[in-house]
Amino acid sequence: MKKEGGKKKVLGMFLFLIVLVLFFHTYYNLYGLKLPSFDEGSISGKAIFKDVQENSKKLSSNTRMVIILEWLALVSAMLFMLIRAKRKAESEKKQMESMGKTKVHIVKSKSKTDLDVLYEILQQKKVLAIPVISKYFGIDANTAMSWSKILENGNLATIHYPTLGDPKLKLNQE
Repeated sequence: MKKEGGKKKVLGMFLFLIVLVLFFHTYYNLYGLKLPSFDEGSISGKAIFKDVQENSKKLSSNTRMVIILEWLALVSAMLFMLIRAKRKAESEKKQMESMGKTKVHIVKSKSKTDLDVLYEILQQKKVLAIPVISKYFGIDANTAMSWSKILENGNLATIHYPTLGDPKLKLNQE
């Protein structure tokens, strides 16, 4: 799970860097290397509005197009990430609901551990996401991962690490 947290940090830093570069690129094209003039004596949008208007008129159509495309790409990437996160949450919710139905069929007894119950659910579902296991049993993601590793060491299941997304526990077919 540390691997996934590291990916999120790197992605966040990368997006922050892109936004920073876009701001500097836009600023440079509007003002060059000088600070905007505050000749009206106040620091407000009206104080720099004239400079922005004048400088934006001086920009070539290619530069304007590049700036617009940069910002559209950034907004599109943000929307894509939001939609993907929403789909992931819906997928986890559906899997949790289907596991809730499974819970009726698998009754925990004194002779069954949570790991036994997890394996029985895995036999029915064939694939389970680690966060879903975590939510279902009310444990943290590291514990769910260690349970998955126990099943993997026993050659009962395999942990699949997709390029994007959370690790999944897959049942080994016999």
